[in-house]
Amino acid sequence: TYKVLDLARIRSSGLDQGQLELLPTQQPRRDESGRVVRPPRPRTLVVGPNEFMFLTASGDDTTLGVIVTARGEALRGTLQFPAYPVSIVYDEPHVIAVFATGRIDVYDTRSEPRVVQSVVGDVPDLMRVRRACVCAGGWVSTRVGRREAIDASDLRVFEPNRLHEAVSGRDRAMWTEAVDEEVEWRRELVDEAEPPVWPGPDRQNGLDRKTASLSRWTDANIVVLGSDSLHILAPQPQLIHIDALLHQQHVKEAVSLVDAALKGTTISMQSDEVEYCMQMAGMVCLKNMQLDDALLYFQRGHMDPRALLYLYPSHAEYAGPLLVPFAHIAMAPTLRQLFYEIGDLQSIASPEQQSQTEDLLEQYLEFCRTQMNTNEPPYASDAVPVIDTVLARVYADNMRHAKFSALVQGPNSVVGDIACAYLESAHKYYSCSLVYMAQGDVRSGLDLWRRLLEGEVSDERFGGMAEYLEYILGDLGDGVGHGLVDEYYWLVRHDVGASRHILACLTDDTVAVLDADRVVGDMQAVGAQREFIERLIAANHTRAPHFTTILLTAYVAEAAQSTDPQSGFQSAQARDLGLTFQSYVASEHSSRARLVEMLGAQRSVFDASKVLACIEDAGNLGVERAMVLARLGRRDEAVEALVKAGDYAAAEMLLLRPMARESLARLAKQDASDKATDVARLLHLYVSVVDDDMAARLVSRLLDTYSEHISASTIEELPEHWMLGVVEPFVRHKLSDLAQSERASSVQRSVAIAHEQNARMQCAGDLINHGPVVLGVAQTCGVCRKLLGSSAFVYEPQSKQVKHISCA
Repeated sequence: TYKVLDLARIRSSGLDQGQLELLPTQQPRRDESGRVVRPPRPRTLVVGPNEFMFLTASGDDTTLGVIVTARGEALRGTLQFPAYPVSIVYDEPHVIAVFATGRIDVYDTRSEPRVVQSVVGDVPDLMRVRRACVCAGGWVSTRVGRREAIDASDLRVFEPNRLHEAVSGRDRAMWTEAVDEEVEWRRELVDEAEPPVWPGPDRQNGLDRKTASLSRWTDANIVVLGSDSLHILAPQPQLIHIDALLHQQHVKEAVSLVDAALKGTTISMQSDEVEYCMQMAGMVCLKNMQLDDALLYFQRGHMDPRALLYLYPSHAEYAGPLLVPFAHIAMAPTLRQLFYEIGDLQSIASPEQQSQTEDLLEQYLEFCRTQMNTNEPPYASDAVPVIDTVLARVYADNMRHAKFSALVQGPNSVVGDIACAYLESAHKYYSCSLVYMAQGDVRSGLDLWRRLLEGEVSDERFGGMAEYLEYILGDLGDGVGHGLVDEYYWLVRHDVGASRHILACLTDDTVAVLDADRVVGDMQAVGAQREFIERLIAANHTRAPHFTTILLTAYVAEAAQSTDPQSGFQSAQARDLGLTFQSYVASEHSSRARLVEMLGAQRSVFDASKVLACIEDAGNLGVERAMVLARLGRRDEAVEALVKAGDYAAAEMLLLRPMARESLARLAKQDASDKATDVARLLHLYVSVVDDDMAARLVSRLLDTYSEHISASTIEELPEHWMLGVVEPFVRHKLSDLAQSERASSVQRSVAIAHEQNARMQCAGDLINHGPVVLGVAQTCGVCRKLLGSSAFVYEPQSKQVKHISCA
């Protein structure tokens, strides 16, 4: 019998006065076979203050749930169950009944219709339902994509005040022992990852309800326990609804729900739930080739760039060992399935969309690269070399030259071996060289440039010799080191003219140790050889004399076959007798001008004997022969050769003005000689000049300039047919010199007489002032040390010396 007991009345009045009988319970009975059938266990339930519900079975297998007050009044009516419940629980205003078949009904005790929800499901005997209970404020974690009743492998239930400890992993105790202790916690959105640390018990109910508005967590109202199973009746999380929309390809509606859930909440854009929704939205759009939308959602959801690369098999193969296996990339199973369904993105793209798929990859990798520079990068650190290395290929393939240069030349994590191997195989040699140089392998980069300059390979991006020289002269060094020297050796063989730019930048110390034989052997242009040999000379190279000799002999051979400038020189010399042949040809650019310049350069060092023999074999290079003779110290022969060649000014400077700036006497040390003899020799050579008029001009000029070194008798050696005007200046100089000599002698005699007279007067004055001076027989002169005897003498009071008057 069901009874209502009033404990207070029982204590005060006795048991009979304190109980109210309601209905009898079912009793055991015998069935048709005579076996005793036990009735279901009586069940009661508190459904409110002083309100109770009890179950009673009718004869047609139906069961009634009668709700009464403590006085036995049925105010809320009676519930009718299809079978006798295994367990009943009350959650205002609902009664939840659990049946042996696994069916769960929810009844409303205050309104019609009574049944508001019914979950029907058959369960095996081993999982038969035992009982149900209410989780007051408990939280249930569900697996995204599971919208039906959830079994124990997908469910964890926690007490509100123990939620923080359970999720953090410090206490894995179940709220109910019905869930197997061995069930391993798995995050629902990301496989094989640690669960997030949820807010602690200091927050209301252990969890911020606003934060849970877009979550896989929900209030667990009713939990149904089986022998080894667990079911829940709980409000569906918003995340599951959004996930369902995404599976139905209602992307915009799902994203709008996400955005609405984010407003006014503390949910982070990088939370697992938000990232999952955005990544799913992006993959759905990508599958439908809505590439712009897919890029936007990937950026919002921080899709792992390594996963995206697997949709581009060629790029995934290129990245090679940098990529972790796709199965090891943390990802929700439903998301991973979409990757498998798409496979090769470019294979499902139309020809018009091929470039757009590449643009999507490029833009997303650029986005990822910027995100990795933030304080909290959203991707794993090992994704950085993948991003940079793949971006290098994408930029090169898509002809993004400025971006490629900025990437490889700035701070980056490009794996050079992988990038260069691909770029060279794709014939992108210039891009490959930039990677080499940016990563410090300058030698490999310059080797590629050499191949480009030699025409072995081609790349229109390469700036040619101009870019090569700009790098060599600007970035490679300042003229010191093996790098620049190696490039000079190569450039001499490839482009002698361009090699001059490097030669000009080499320091003298570097030039001094160059392999001169190798350089000269590779040179073909004489002009380049000359410039190189001049640098050898300036740098005091040990092989400079040898190569200077070779160069001079080459100039001699060319000069002997070139047009003779002698006639032009003679015309100019007729106007200016002081003009030398060396000065005349200095403004020309002929091989003879270069020969004269090198022979007349004081710093030139060469084998003069070999050069002289070569010049004498040529036969028509008189001035050059004289220059070499002067260098050998054979001055007289050089003068004679100059006069014979018509270079009279050079002959005069060599013989009579050795200190002049253009004098050939500077080329070698000359023996000292008498000036008068040299003038007489030159005069003799001038007289023998074939051109009588030129000879007369030369002799007249020499007589006028060096008259003091020429005797008057020289006139007798001149040809009688020369006019008086040739010797007139000389005669006038001589007469003037004679007159000046006589006047000088008269003045000297007068000065001597006056000096003697002054000395006598001074001595007389001293005698008067100082009295007599007595000399002994042995007194000697203070100057000549001879006995004074009876000679006149002078006494100097200051020095007290006695001197002959002639010595004073």
